[in-house]
Amino acid sequence: MLSPQHIKSIFGDARAIIIGDHFVYAKKETGWFHGYDYVNKDAIYPHTNYVKILCEEIALHFICKDIQVVVGPTIGGVGLSQWIAYKLFPALAVYADEEDVLVDGKKIGTRRVIKRGYDKHVKGKRCLIVEDVINSGATVVKTRDAVLAAGGWVVGVGCLCNRSGGKVTAQTLGVPDLFWLLAVDMKMFPEDECPICKERGLKSVRTDIGKGQEFLTRKGLV
Repeated sequence: MLSPQHIKSIFGDARAIIIGDHFVYAKKETGWFHGYDYVNKDAIYPHTNYVKILCEEIALHFICKDIQVVVGPTIGGVGLSQWIAYKLFPALAVYADEEDVLVDGKKIGTRRVIKRGYDKHVKGKRCLIVEDVINSGATVVKTRDAVLAAGGWVVGVGCLCNRSGGKVTAQTLGVPDLFWLLAVDMKMFPEDECPICKERGLKSVRTDIGKGQEFLTRKGLV
């Protein structure tokens, strides 16, 4: 098994964790938030040697759970599902698409759906859900619901990073087991109260990562 130090070094070498800068995070139900740190999950994927090692570690945790299907939500979870299912052979790898929820022709949210004929692989099978970064856990819950709707059983959830600061657990996700390789507790500030904006100015936000460009556009600064 990998040590916590080794796992942190992998994320660090891939520049998947950045600290001490100014980031705008994806919008939550309670509004926009800023913070000093960022988990850049996309930075991991080009390094297949790292992805292989990390996925093997997740697979090792679930190797005795008789996993029959590994389910990853699009987009990041697709690659993870392939690597982990390969390690858990003869497990199959499928993914859950995102789909708009419409009421009277108006979008009120999104859900996850297992389609493309993958539902027949999930029905009656023991399923492992895999994700790259868990923030609120909403995507995992939607994927769990998609598995259940397709007639599968969720055995557990494995992820590269739990970024919730301990707020997301197996209990909050409604699954038997939640396993992560790295836990990160990143402090977030409501946009209108962001101390980084006050210290460094609004234009100090990173526009290459996160939602900084959208922030500047909303503020009329670009």
